[in-house]
Amino acid sequence: MIKRQLGIRLGSLGQVPGWPGAAMFSPQPQVAQTEAMPARCAAAGGEVIKAEPPDAAHGLVVGRPAVVGRLLDEHVRRAGPR
Repeated sequence: MIKRQLGIRLGSLGQVPGWPGAAMFSPQPQVAQTEAMPARCAAAGGEVIKAEPPDAAHGLVVGRPAVVGRLLDEHVRRAGPR
């Protein structure tokens, strides 16, 4: 996925010979898609935690599972029983 996204970005800048163009390899709005649900949650009064470790690349859950686990644990503990 990272290679594909990098190829799209570099291809659109004319840096990848033979790049077939955005019609075949269109950019994907991953950040916008990923942030839409938490934004709705926050708008409804929910708590949202945004974590962006600089070395996590695209997959925080895959690349930094200990960070995700710690943040999730802290969030659940703060929320307490319902």
